[in-house]
Amino acid sequence: MAFNVRRYLIRVRGGQEYLPVAARLAWFRDEHPDWSIETEPIHLDVERQVAVFRAVVKDTGGRIIATATKMETGSDFTDYLEKAECVPLDVRILTASGWKYYDELEIGEAVLSYDLTTDQLHWVPLIAVRTYRNAPVVRLWNNKGFEVLCTPDHKWPITYKAVWNGKEYTYRKLRETNKLSSAGALIVSAPAPSGGLPVSPAQAFVMGLLVTDGSIRQRGKHLRGYIAQSKPEAVEIIRARLRDISHSIGETPAHQRTFPTGRTYACRVGYRFYLNAATMHELYDAFGISDVREVAQAVQHLSSAARAAMLEAMMLGDGDRRGNFAQNSERNGWVIDVWTALCALEGRMVCKSVQREELGGIWIARMKKTRYVYASNLQREDAGRMDVWCPQTPLGTWVARFPNGVVTITGNTGAIGRALAMCGYGTQFAPELSEGELEEGRAAFADSPLPIRGEPTPQQELVCADCGRALRRAQYDLSVAKFGRPLCPNCQRRAQPQVAQR
Repeated sequence: MAFNVRRYLIRVRGGQEYLPVAARLAWFRDEHPDWSIETEPIHLDVERQVAVFRAVVKDTGGRIIATATKMETGSDFTDYLEKAECVPLDVRILTASGWKYYDELEIGEAVLSYDLTTDQLHWVPLIAVRTYRNAPVVRLWNNKGFEVLCTPDHKWPITYKAVWNGKEYTYRKLRETNKLSSAGALIVSAPAPSGGLPVSPAQAFVMGLLVTDGSIRQRGKHLRGYIAQSKPEAVEIIRARLRDISHSIGETPAHQRTFPTGRTYACRVGYRFYLNAATMHELYDAFGISDVREVAQAVQHLSSAARAAMLEAMMLGDGDRRGNFAQNSERNGWVIDVWTALCALEGRMVCKSVQREELGGIWIARMKKTRYVYASNLQREDAGRMDVWCPQTPLGTWVARFPNGVVTITGNTGAIGRALAMCGYGTQFAPELSEGELEEGRAAFADSPLPIRGEPTPQQELVCADCGRALRRAQYDLSVAKFGRPLCPNCQRRAQPQVAQR
């Protein structure tokens, strides 16, 4: 059936009719599902607030069908430059397969995102990735270990309270860096949904010890492991937690040890908890791995209980009572990936260590119990210019890990795609919605458990959110843009449209 253009026309100021970009994109996809539109900035002057974009429409054979350019300025739109909401290129994003840099991402893969409505993390599809050169950045920091670099208009999820008629209300919204006020607090962490990997808390605890205070020997099918510990309080905890795990214990008497520096120290009684081949193979099978480094791709799929147990074990091995965690960044970078991912998934804030910096290749960060960074304590200063990037997600947020160890929820690009408006379509990756449509579209992606690693990911089901009726792609995209969730024509008549401003 031909696309009904009249059905999606809206009236704008002055009574003129306007076909939203989302509708034009759906029209384009209906008629040319295999065609693509590629966009690129061909001129960018942030100081003068001028940007020129080029859009190229190609058919299935790669033949250019149409080319167009468009200039936008700050006087035309306050959001003329979608690239004003970015972070440096060395900042990573948490995906369903672990931490990734911008150039390792695949459009459509699951990334962790924060929902302002539910105050929880959710797995959502990555819509787009954008990079920009030589953009101005600022340093946002406090004296408690929070320090990030971002563009001045980069958005952050914040919470604040207001009193109305004697009642106190709590609100959450996205706010630009240059508009943060002392009344609000950045929401830097939140809990993630439980995963479906069949790993018990006891098994997760063992793995957490093995990757920190343990050792694994693997030669072909031969697999052995042990956990070494000498701190009396830690030994007792390990004994209790391994009661249901098959193991044996070896003991090393207390002794004197002289180190290469010439100093001699008294060493406590040491204990080794040995895990036989059957136990180790069972552990590997539960995690779905063939090499211990693959744990970094598996932890995103653990249950909440298993995540908490593994994080507890890692802190018992290489952490301290203040929440500091240390690792050799050159040799055990993947262990850092595991620990920071677990912190993010469990809703634990990660900051720089304020007691000591990285020394001799030893990476140090601190896990905190609080979920917030109060804007009243933040300082902001110019940090020059650098190349930046930003992802686009349906909820407008993502979980970032900065090179200094800071892990935080942050906002993503508005992805207005002004250059595409004159062509009426989106990029080769995804529809370009207006900023209002993106902000209102967060309800379109309800959270669902991630598939177990190794199993095929089911195709997205195009059905009405209210009655379950099957929808065509054009109906699905347009109803999400207009109502914030997929609706069939009958349910649309009963729903209240969401207002999206151009």
